Amino acid sequence: ALLALTGLMGLALLVCMGLMQVAIAPAHLVAIALGTLEVALVLAIGMLFSLLTSPTVATLYTALIFLVGHQTGVIRAYGLEEGGFTRLWTGAFYRLFPNLEVLNLRNLAVYGVLPTVEQVFAAGMQGLAWTVAFMAIAALVFRSREL
Repeated sequence: ALLALTGLMGLALLVCMGLMQVAIAPAHLVAIALGTLEVALVLAIGMLFSLLTSPTVATLYTALIFLVGHQTGVIRAYGLEEGGFTRLWTGAFYRLFPNLEVLNLRNLAVYGVLPTVEQVFAAGMQGLAWTVAFMAIAALVFRSREL
């Protein structure tokens, strides 16, 4: 369902761009693909929290992880500037939360800027690893609840 919905949204974007006679760049397709992975990751996070807490709290936690995930790079940069204990703390924080901003290429796609293959591959692998990790934890929690 996720892929179908994201595919329809991507198709609608491409149709609108065609109607407006805007050239479709490879950056747009890469942004759609990584955006799909970002949605899958957020859904995996939401699924894990929905197994652990009430629906309202799960929604709140998922939204907070989404917001924090888009700011992890900023938090890390702050820690690198400050140094000392702040650097240590923000480095741990950076590694404990998924960096959702690497999956967000929408701003680059607007200007038709295509990141390197290495950047796209690294972002895709990072997003896939976090998604699999959250799904595996959710599966373990679900399995323990069935017994």
